[in-house]
Amino acid sequence: MQLRDLIKGVERGFGEAAIKLAEELHGRGKKIFGLISWSIPEEVIYASGVIPFRLFGEARLIEKAHAYLPSWSCSFSRKCLETALNGRYGWLDGLVASKLEDTYIALFYLLRHYLKPKFSYLLQVPVLKSEVCKDYFSKEISGLKSKVEEFLGRTVSDDDLKKAIKVYNENRRLLRMLYQARKGDDFPLSGADVLKIVVSSMTMPKEEHSEVVKKILESIGTLKSGCEQGGGAEKKVKVHVSGTELIDPEVLQIIEDCGAKIVSDDLNTGTVYFWGEVYGNKDPYDALAEHYLLKSAPSLLMSKQLSRAIDERIEYIRALVEEFEADGVVFLVDRGCEVMGFAYPHLRDGLRKHNIPSVRLDLDYPFPREQYVTRMRAFIEMVREKGL
Repeated sequence: MQLRDLIKGVERGFGEAAIKLAEELHGRGKKIFGLISWSIPEEVIYASGVIPFRLFGEARLIEKAHAYLPSWSCSFSRKCLETALNGRYGWLDGLVASKLEDTYIALFYLLRHYLKPKFSYLLQVPVLKSEVCKDYFSKEISGLKSKVEEFLGRTVSDDDLKKAIKVYNENRRLLRMLYQARKGDDFPLSGADVLKIVVSSMTMPKEEHSEVVKKILESIGTLKSGCEQGGGAEKKVKVHVSGTELIDPEVLQIIEDCGAKIVSDDLNTGTVYFWGEVYGNKDPYDALAEHYLLKSAPSLLMSKQLSRAIDERIEYIRALVEEFEADGVVFLVDRGCEVMGFAYPHLRDGLRKHNIPSVRLDLDYPFPREQYVTRMRAFIEMVREKGL
């Protein structure tokens, strides 16, 4: 099968097609829980036989949501609510969110009120990375499992959970292999393609998604082994993309159309979601708590010391820039994201100390395409002049 046909296979779990897939699965008798945050241990839900489906919001035009969420709320929350108010989430059996972000909490209560799902749960996720908080989070995860069992009327055993962890770990490994393949100059996929592959892993049944990614990796290997590196074209500037939630491939396409090549990211819809693995040779709840709280990629909302969350993120970005040999960083800042808005100047200045140049693109809808193009072209020209 051709690589482009395989990409179409994961596009079933992206954007508007993902909603149609969910409707199809629900019509076949599958139960589906909508997830609002990346910080929810999906394995617990998957182990129960329910499909975890990350809600992103496919609405392109926001009209109704403004009556319930202020216009300065993050675009992710407004788009999710708009999609719900348009009647597109009627197939949801349950709703799970975390208390990690205030906007997510508001969105959870709004969706619960207007969608009236049969099951809803708000998970307490600690913000401090410590052994004490890990033990607390382990109990929270066990509490979520108990509520899911009560709703379904069936028991979720430790073996069920360990099997789910194994399935998720395999998917994480495959996505990391995909990112490792980006290091080569002959990587055949665009940044937009990679985003679709990762985001679809949050909506498609996990094992089905893993099978498609395996075939994509095989196809990439075949293409790379059979092609010769051309020397005539101007070398593209390699960039690392930094931000929070991103589900719009158009932004990444604009970046690459300007002469950049995206090689890595620290997005919640990127490496933050799948970096690392859950080590299942211990109590599964402790293993999940350890991964999601202690071992996961540094978040601006969680830290070993709350005053050092930004420093940890800077080091994470710096390490990825070094590993993937990026020439600079493109910050994607949602104007409604207070966390990223506060952190950006500190992240920018922290990277400067490591001689890593960066540029900021403000995410707004509709996209200010001309502004993005102007900034990216100027940034790429600056990087090339410095000989990076």
